Amino acid sequence: MVALPLLAEDVDGAVQEKTEARAAYIHGQRLAQQGDIDAAMQAIRHSYALYPAAGSLYALGLLHERVDEIAEAIRLYHRALRAPHCQALSKSR
Repeated sequence: MVALPLLAEDVDGAVQEKTEARAAYIHGQRLAQQGDIDAAMQAIRHSYALYPAAGSLYALGLLHERVDEIAEAIRLYHRALRAPHCQALSKSR
């Protein structure tokens, strides 16, 4: 099988999405620090939609825990632990 080169537009788009996801995540953290948990959850969900990262799932779990939605928090923690890069880290130890 021959590997095809990535198009510059694909790489630029991926970098832009990751940058937007990071900005949304940071915005969500600030909202959480200000006590606006619903808006923080929305911002971090948006971040995850742009760039699915285990850290976003973990952050959502923490937010659900803050509003006593423990079952949802646990579900999100489990999803974060099953994320591909988390599994790769646990296998390398």
